[in-house]
Amino acid sequence: MPQAALFLLLFFFMQSRGFLSKVLSRSSNLFFTVLSSYLPPQRVQSSGSSIFDDMKKISYAFLFSLFFFISPANADSLSSLDIERASLRSLSFTATIETPKPNGRMSKMEMKYYYLSPNKFRSELKMGIEGNLLTVSDGTFIWSWQNRTKKLYRQARNKLIENFKLFGPFDPITAFSAPDISLSELFELKSSLPMRNSERKLILTPKKNVGSYDRIELIIEDNGKKPVQATVWKKNILTAKITFTNYIKNPQLSNSLFVFEPPRGIRINELR
Repeated sequence: MPQAALFLLLFFFMQSRGFLSKVLSRSSNLFFTVLSSYLPPQRVQSSGSSIFDDMKKISYAFLFSLFFFISPANADSLSSLDIERASLRSLSFTATIETPKPNGRMSKMEMKYYYLSPNKFRSELKMGIEGNLLTVSDGTFIWSWQNRTKKLYRQARNKLIENFKLFGPFDPITAFSAPDISLSELFELKSSLPMRNSERKLILTPKKNVGSYDRIELIIEDNGKKPVQATVWKKNILTAKITFTNYIKNPQLSNSLFVFEPPRGIRINELR
């Protein structure tokens, strides 16, 4: 299952916001080509691109969202989580994503997300004057389309998963959307702590060093039905905060949401 990745992608924030960053140079999947820069070098069959590095935090929103089925009874067992997630048919939610700016304030973006078992998802990210980013997994490919820059990226989903298994959970959206990937092999659940207001905090760490984060803290309703908020940390520094609303488990979703038709005349940047 993919962040982010998800989801995947994205990437039109200005340098002053800390978003405009590195070109597609070191990512082993589409979502993180648009989102990250800590993987081995990728070959991109294109004349170049201008994807924004720091948007990798967005993929964590997808990772957190798919924890909705955790309950106090199974929160200490990722093996139980693997069993539960296989029963997920569909999901939709809205998220507010906040990332720190150099001046100490927080940048905010709004995202809509849809998931359809076993391997399809769609994210719609709105970033104001920087434009919108659409990411679609149709089960075979993962597509990322930037409407402002008119850039289109594509990667075979099976290749993404191969890289994912080799390098660890660098792309949470892939990890959590693919039932054939065992979470218990990739993550450790360090603690499950009860909180006030019938909430619970889960602390999750990757078993392999993925470079971009070392701890995820997720607050869920204690009945295990919905995520409330998630934070991503690296060396005790907050790198992203995601707040969830309009969270719906197993909604009726049209398959048309997960179909992407490349715009006519647009070059497809193939990621290996």
